[in-house]
Amino acid sequence: MDNQPLYDFAQSDGSGILLIFLAVFAIGAVAVGARFFSGRLIRASELKAVVRKKESVRSLTPYEQLRIKDFFAREIQTRHLEGYQSKTGDVGREVFCIEGPAKQHSVTTTRGVIYTYQTMSGLEMLVPTAAMPYLRNTNNRVEFVMVGELAYVIKLNDQFELVRAKSESDQESQPPTVLGDSQASRRLYSSEILGDQEPSNSSLYLKSIRGDRLLVSGHSEFGVGLDFILGAYWLLLFAVCGFAPLVLVPLGALFGNLELGVELGRETFLFLWPFGVIVLLTLPFIVIYWIVRRVMPPRDYVLVLNRKNKQVFFYHQGMKPVRVDWNELYSLIETTRWMTSYGWSMCEVLLEVATEDRDSDERISVRLKYSTDIEALGDWRAMQEFINGNLNTLNFGSGKSDIRSGESQKKQLFNLKNLIRIVLYWLLGGPLPRLMDSWMFWQRQQFAWRRVNSAKTKAVESL
Repeated sequence: MDNQPLYDFAQSDGSGILLIFLAVFAIGAVAVGARFFSGRLIRASELKAVVRKKESVRSLTPYEQLRIKDFFAREIQTRHLEGYQSKTGDVGREVFCIEGPAKQHSVTTTRGVIYTYQTMSGLEMLVPTAAMPYLRNTNNRVEFVMVGELAYVIKLNDQFELVRAKSESDQESQPPTVLGDSQASRRLYSSEILGDQEPSNSSLYLKSIRGDRLLVSGHSEFGVGLDFILGAYWLLLFAVCGFAPLVLVPLGALFGNLELGVELGRETFLFLWPFGVIVLLTLPFIVIYWIVRRVMPPRDYVLVLNRKNKQVFFYHQGMKPVRVDWNELYSLIETTRWMTSYGWSMCEVLLEVATEDRDSDERISVRLKYSTDIEALGDWRAMQEFINGNLNTLNFGSGKSDIRSGESQKKQLFNLKNLIRIVLYWLLGGPLPRLMDSWMFWQRQQFAWRRVNSAKTKAVESL
């Protein structure tokens, strides 16, 4: 008993030291992060000043701009530590050149690098992964273009060049593997019928048919579903309110005092429940935002194929429609496979439909993305079938329910696995997510058709 005050003091003193250590650690982490990100802001403003004052060394062709935009889009998908995923914008026409040392700026922890970026002569630039081996510490000669507000290196020390062809006609039959990837492109001609390919609508780019018109939108319906949102909220609610009681009750039973464990679990739940209510109050706003995002029509170009006069119309909000004859439509499938900086294999397939070839300044294109070339060819075949009058519905795929599977589920109704599946089904909204998806898909179609009809009316009135 005589040592109890000393023990209590040691305990309180140890807690104070721990709190001081945590405070110092937090202040240090904030200081390191502030220095890192403030440095990026300062270098971004310096880059803008340099671009305003410096004269360009040459101008890019439309084909070079298109290729650089594609390379840039793939590059930011593979760079997970620099925070470039949200960067976007048009590729500038002017090419700038600077010389100077290269330096890497990083924030590291015991688990490794968590943020990093490169500077050239003190200016932040996105250096392609394939160009890294050619960087020098002392002196580099760099050519770069602006993509939005970000500098993107396209040539380095005469050893690395991102785009070697200045026009589509100059492109090699087998493009150089600049990024260590493989690329293949195939022109599609309207008169060439691909007999071995079945028409499909796997990615729902082909929206709907009205009479002799087929609506094609470059916006797919992929994205976060309502069931995912509900699942995330249940997990968050469990983490806030349910995890502690779930741990305390078994611990009480383990140490022979189940009643105390239940009581502590109940009190903990009641103490944390107001925070759970705050979490639940945000759910309606998230759902409303999700509905608005899914219902609003796409901002990019919309295609309308008219088989009556065999023409394709390119519609964009606020602009006059552009008309192209079906036989003069520019279309190709481009397949690209590459490895990320972490060794992950990635593949992207584009079905590109455009008014002119890639060397034109006035070119308008709609680019549809797929996982495989079979899906892209399926959509192209569906367009061909529609123009030729052989396609009147877009309900592709089997879409049939497995009757035997349903019977087996009835037999195993009281099976634990099936019971958990039923509970999860209703926790994730039951039939509501599917019904809402169908309703929003229909609403988006109506918005797109209204845009098309409005643009058509304005075009007729302006004649």
